[in-house]
Amino acid sequence: APTLWHVDPNSILVVTREGVVLADLSRGSAPLLVPGGRWPAWNPLYDMMAVSVVSDGPSQLRLVDFEGRTERVFYEAAAGVPPAIAPLVPHYMMWSPGGNALCYVAQSSFGMALFLSDIDGKFGPDAVINAAPLFSAWCTDNNFLAVHAGEELAVVEIDGSRSTAEVHPKALGFRTPAYSDDAEVLAYAVASPDGGVVIMRAHFQGTGSEEACAFGSGVALAFRPGTQLLTVAVSNDAESGGFDELWAVDLAEPAYPKRQIYKGQFVSFLWAPTGEHVIVIVPSYSGDGRYAARCLEANGAPKGSTESFAPSEDMRIYLAFFDQYANSHALWSPDGHQFLICGTIGSDRVPASFGDSNGDYVYLWDVTENKPLRTVAPGSIGFFPPLPKTLR
Repeated sequence: APTLWHVDPNSILVVTREGVVLADLSRGSAPLLVPGGRWPAWNPLYDMMAVSVVSDGPSQLRLVDFEGRTERVFYEAAAGVPPAIAPLVPHYMMWSPGGNALCYVAQSSFGMALFLSDIDGKFGPDAVINAAPLFSAWCTDNNFLAVHAGEELAVVEIDGSRSTAEVHPKALGFRTPAYSDDAEVLAYAVASPDGGVVIMRAHFQGTGSEEACAFGSGVALAFRPGTQLLTVAVSNDAESGGFDELWAVDLAEPAYPKRQIYKGQFVSFLWAPTGEHVIVIVPSYSGDGRYAARCLEANGAPKGSTESFAPSEDMRIYLAFFDQYANSHALWSPDGHQFLICGTIGSDRVPASFGDSNGDYVYLWDVTENKPLRTVAPGSIGFFPPLPKTLR
């Protein structure tokens, strides 16, 4: 039986060229834990991780403990099935808040599908929905999973009947649905007749949907942790690949008041697990594909900013789908004081012709003291252990 996790919160999981290592923030790199491992997902309560493993054979999704032992294989690609759902991404996986169940997206013989398995091996892999694209979010009650499959939004009940209820057949203009931490509100979007989108507020089971407010273009959604304040990133230019405005919509108030908390180009926003700060990733002025992380107070007041960095390929994938990865892979430390940046900064940049033996690095930003980035370990991306939602 799995035991409650006791890993030091100063440890991070890092993806290197060889696989996954468990690195200490003070000592840097560590011995190889999972050879060939990619995109490790900390279990929120148990000392286990789900990790994609790519080797000479079929890609696998494994349950691995922090000694590097494989407890079971959740999923293995069948012969003739593509080994990945996207370049550099074999699977996408996300633990339930209680850590007892894992939902994951994988290629199957009938196309891309979302599966469910439990940590004890009593069920799974159980295909729930097959569609493309697929985005999902767990309700904090640990029993309901919202799934945005193609254009349809549905809610899956995990316990009991394992039934799937349609919320809306044409949920458009957004990617990942959002649940509030109090397990009361499900937020999503639908297209409006004027070409924009309407933010919808629903009961956590997806019933009783009502219009909250409208925006003129596509959106990305996330609740400020511990509140019903929905943060909405708005893209006014569909071709830009980013966003221009960040709004807060109070779904706890009957009139659903909204206010703008940031204006300017950014590619993603990520709330600290404590809800005290939010980071927006903004393009640098150099125009060479570099970015900076800018920290804001919850009300939008500026807190600090990093130097510019060139994201690793894994970091680029994370930032492109931040509204999904923020649910499963933490760049913020559990206490909301530190943030991970992955790639290269100016002082570490080595031209490719010189054959840099290390490549990308994982850097630590002390947000509370606004210190310069500090190198932690070589690697393409790293993740903190999550803050269990029951502790918020």
